[in-house]
Formats: sequence, structure tokens, C-alpha cells
Amino acid sequence: MWQVASDEWHGGPGGVWMDVSVEDESLKKLGHLIANEYDLRSDENSLFIFHKVMKARKQISSGISYQLVVELLETVCPKYKRRINKARCSPDIGEDHVVCEAHVFSQPWLKKDDISHLRCAEKDDFFEGDESVEVLYPKVHPSAHARPVFKSHFVVRTSDESEESNEVSNAL
Repeated sequence: MWQVASDEWHGGPGGVWMDVSVEDESLKKLGHLIANEYDLRSDENSLFIFHKVMKARKQISSGISYQLVVELLETVCPKYKRRINKARCSPDIGEDHVVCEAHVFSQPWLKKDDISHLRCAEKDDFFEGDESVEVLYPKVHPSAHARPVFKSHFVVRTSDESEESNEVSNAL
């Protein structure tokens, strides 16, 4: 006969939302992912770091869907300075904390985590599911507020190309 795996082994029955301990180590990685996404999208001048998970639920499907409420702390590190190690950024003591509600779809075997919903507000103004608060997470394309990413693009010249430009010569 076939033996059914226990709920402990695979995290619970498929399709059912289950509460997850906020102390679960796997949630910390997702918390850092949410902080990075908030930094990418927000128009704040400072970087934010993950502080703690306040609430978590998960659902098993073709991956793991998470509904998370996390707390982020503003740091003293400027967002637009290149090559900052966020692990070395200390929290800005006088600033309000930010609370984010996020939906994350994770497929650990593919090393893939996608945030499908993210809504953030100052901690004192945040109410879970309340869309009337000032949302600090703009619904714009990430490039609108993102810090610049400098990528080098080198063109490799072949013998068919002109040496004076990037255009292909028509001398053939």
C-alpha cells in the first residue's frame, strides 16, 4: 500500500491556509526579501532592514504561498550610495517603523521567491487589510524610484564590424 506522508514532513495538506510560527527561520529570508523590495520601490532616502515577522500563514500548492506581516526599520544608510552592505546598517533610532503586508510565492527547489502583493505603512497607521491608510509603497514600475544599477555592456568586435563604430560594415 501507499503510505501518505505526514503533515509534519511536507508542511500540511495542500490548499489549506495554516498559521506559521513567527519564529520560523525560513520566514527571515522572506523578511529580508520584502525589505529589499521595499527599498527598491519606495521613495525614501534611507535603506530599510527587516526587523521581525508579526504574522504569517502559508498554503502548499505548486509551491508555498505565504501571507506575511513584517516590520521594517529605517537605517542611517543612504539608499543611493553604491555598494552598501545592509548588514552593517544600524537602525535610525528616531524614525518610525514600517509595517508591510506581503504575499510571497516560494518555490525553494527552483530557488525562486516572488512578491505578488506588498502594502506598507507606518506602524501606527497600519491596519491589516485596510486600504484607506496612506500606503508608502507606490504602485509604480520599480525603475521609477530604484537606485541606479550600473551594468557594463561590452561589445565584442568581429572582423565584419567597422573599427570606428559599433555598426556592421556593408563592405561584404
